[in-house]
Amino acid sequence: MDVSGQVWREHRSFAVHVLKELGYGKGSMEDRITDEISYLIKHIDETNGEPMNIHDVLTPSMSNNICHLVFGHRLDFNEPKRQTMDRMLDEASKVFSVIGVLMMTPLWLSQLMFKVVAMNKNKKFIKAFDVFNKEISSHQKSFEVNNRVNDYIDGYLAEMEVRQRKDPNTHFTLPRLMANCRAFFGAGSETVRTTTEWLLLLSVRYSEHQKRIHEEIDSVVGRDRSPCYADRLLLSVRYSEHQKRIHSEIDSVVGRDRSPCYADRLHMPFTQAFICLAKDTSDGKQVIKTEALIPFSMGKRNCVGETLGRVEVFLYFVSLLQRYTISAAIDGTVVSLEETFGLTLQPKNPMILRFEKRV
Repeated sequence: MDVSGQVWREHRSFAVHVLKELGYGKGSMEDRITDEISYLIKHIDETNGEPMNIHDVLTPSMSNNICHLVFGHRLDFNEPKRQTMDRMLDEASKVFSVIGVLMMTPLWLSQLMFKVVAMNKNKKFIKAFDVFNKEISSHQKSFEVNNRVNDYIDGYLAEMEVRQRKDPNTHFTLPRLMANCRAFFGAGSETVRTTTEWLLLLSVRYSEHQKRIHEEIDSVVGRDRSPCYADRLLLSVRYSEHQKRIHSEIDSVVGRDRSPCYADRLHMPFTQAFICLAKDTSDGKQVIKTEALIPFSMGKRNCVGETLGRVEVFLYFVSLLQRYTISAAIDGTVVSLEETFGLTLQPKNPMILRFEKRV
């Protein structure tokens, strides 16, 4: 959230509380994600294996998981509100790409530069913010009638009412609710989508490993049921954790260490992606999460949506590999792993891939 101090502490504590109350981290959350994946698969099936831009359907699909959390319902891919928000998410990423530069400038100059960049995207942002305003207004009316908490907005309105009775100067206000909604969509949509896009690109680039993943999914999950998050304990697929290490971090002002490294006498240049497909335990039955890998940060600033993010990435990737053989748009071509900066480190080129049903 874009605040600090006491305001941040109060809103973070509330966010953690309301997420638990809404069942996030439990089976109901996983069921909603699985349902959303079924809509995604329906759209992919309609391409009949022809090249498609997977970004165009992953964006609304994964953002809909945040819609369920914040709004209490999903938005159809073709719905104007959904398309407006998708454009906002893409444009917001371009605005965030300048943050690294702004950190090295004086505060007054960075604020001016950010406003100039944001002004060019202003109309698209205003339309997206209007979606939030209408949802909040609709929730205010329905909450007065039902007085039930079905989503984050409901929970916030209930908490705001209680706090404002005790303290008219409380930090819980409608403008702060609006800002929190933007934060949920900004932090909870692009991050998991970008991670999933890199996973798909890597599985195409290294097709021999995609075959091994297919075999393992068939062995553990089969083809007759949808994957569940508990399957991760039986799958040795290492793309997920190692991909986060390679691609989720953004260069800071100082920058990442770009020197080559050695592991057990194996030389690994900086430009070479390293993917470990072996299990981490001696018995070969379980993958152990290493404490050195913290893509969701740690401590008091740990991402409140960590559980949701992990479940999303796992279920989307395994569900797509369970059903499809994924390949480049043109046979024999090598997909690019070039990257570009945004809110996250993103694939630079359009995500044009083929999704052919496995036989």
